[in-house]
Amino acid sequence: TQTSKKEDLLLDVVQYKGKKFEPKTEKEAQSAVDFLNKSHYVVTDLETKPTGSKPRAPFITSTLQQTASTRLGFGVKKTMMLAQRLYEAGYITYMRTDSTALSQEALDNIFAFGRENYKQYMSEHVIEYGKVAKGAQEAHEAIRPTDIYLTPTDVKNRLGNDEYKLYKLIWERTLASQMKPALFDTLSVSFTLKEFGFRSSGSVLKFAGYLAVYQEGEDLDSDKEENTKLPELEYHDKVEVVDFKCEEHQTKPPARYNEASLVKTLEDYGIGRPSTYANIIRVLKDRAYVSMDGQRSC
Repeated sequence: TQTSKKEDLLLDVVQYKGKKFEPKTEKEAQSAVDFLNKSHYVVTDLETKPTGSKPRAPFITSTLQQTASTRLGFGVKKTMMLAQRLYEAGYITYMRTDSTALSQEALDNIFAFGRENYKQYMSEHVIEYGKVAKGAQEAHEAIRPTDIYLTPTDVKNRLGNDEYKLYKLIWERTLASQMKPALFDTLSVSFTLKEFGFRSSGSVLKFAGYLAVYQEGEDLDSDKEENTKLPELEYHDKVEVVDFKCEEHQTKPPARYNEASLVKTLEDYGIGRPSTYANIIRVLKDRAYVSMDGQRSC
C-alpha cells in the first residue's frame, strides 16, 4: 500500500541501467520524464546516521552585521544605527565588540529564564565560546539583551518595526547560545523503478534543542550546512510522484560580495575593526570603488 506520510520528498535521478544518468539533450531528459511520471516508487535502501548541530556563539559586531544582512536584509550601516538606538534606550549591551563572552550576571538570568520556559532544551552547564578572530579585542562582552526576561513580545509595541526585528534576533541568539544541540537523523534514501535509480538525502529532526528558539537559516557565520528535511520513511515504503522537473546545470562563477560577505572577508583578513566596518563599506560606495546591484556589489 502507498505510504500514509504526506510530506513532499525531492528525489534526483542518479542512475539509468547501472550507469550515471546524464541526458545530453532536453529531448532525452523529457523522454525519461514521460516514462517515469505518475508511477509509484519503493524504498530499496535506507541508511540512517545520528548527527547534531551546536548553537552559535552570541553576537559580536561582525556576526550581527552579517546575520542582520542575510536574515533581515539590513545593510551594515542600518544595522549599526538600529543597534545604537537599542543600546542608548537600554535594551542591549554595547554593540561594538569582538567578545563572545557573557557576564556571570547575564548567564544567571539566561539560565533562570531558560529553565522556567525551555527547561528540556537548556544546557546543563555554561557554554563558552572562543575568540572569533585573531587579535580580537574583548573589552566588552557579547551583544545581548540587558534583560533576557524582556522578551521580543514584551517590547514589540515599544519599538519601531526594524528595531524590533533586530532586538528579536539578538534575544533569540543569546538564549540559544546556552541551549542543547539539535539532534537529527541524517538519511540517505534510494528508490528504483525498472532501469532508473533515485536518491535523496536529508535529515529528520529528533530533538529541537536550540532550534526551539533560533533557526540558523543562511547565516554566513554558520559552518553548518542546512540539510533538507525528510519525512520519516521505512524500508519498502511507497511514494507517489507529484511532479517532475528538468533542470539544466552549468558551472557558476563565485558569487559577488554582498555587505554581509564583505564584512566577513574584512574580518578574516584582519582589515579594520568592528567599529569601522560600516565606515569602510560607506567609503567604498561614496568613492564609487564599488557599486551595488540589488543586494550585491559589483
